[in-house]
Amino acid sequence: MKEQAEACKKKLSANREAGVSLECLMEDEDMSVNFKREQFEELCAPLFEKFNEVFTRFAELLIKKELKFNSIELVGGSVRIPKLQETIMSSFKATEVKKTLNFDECIAQGATIQAAIVSPFMSVNSTKLKDYYPYKITLKVVDSDKTFTVVDVGANFPSKKSITFLRNDDFQLEAR
Repeated sequence: MKEQAEACKKKLSANREAGVSLECLMEDEDMSVNFKREQFEELCAPLFEKFNEVFTRFAELLIKKELKFNSIELVGGSVRIPKLQETIMSSFKATEVKKTLNFDECIAQGATIQAAIVSPFMSVNSTKLKDYYPYKITLKVVDSDKTFTVVDVGANFPSKKSITFLRNDDFQLEAR
């Protein structure tokens, strides 16, 4: 059933309608259903809303840091969903979003660019690769109102921070 659901999602990325067929589903009964993209988007609406929230924060971070980019490359199976592409294109006012790399190629390309940047034998145009924490990480002392921000949203990755706790009693920390 999971394989058929994945196949249907892929078909709906390119087509407005897709068929799903399950053989011997229950008591040797077969099931066949036509599924429309609108139905898929309706079922996934809560997930799309969550994606919109996270992506909006990301776009605001880029604007706040005044980062510039030349292209947008999406990686992974779910980014081929038209609804997600529309969100990304409207946020960045882009006319096109690239989807040519698979996950392994993306990692290899990033490693190649990073190696060229640090190599004394290569000359690379001013290219900066930065990783950021997408979420705020805080520590809270249990049974107390004290919280400590360890990492802020958009902090450079990797980063270090030391926090010293001077306490007379045992205590517990809760990470958020």
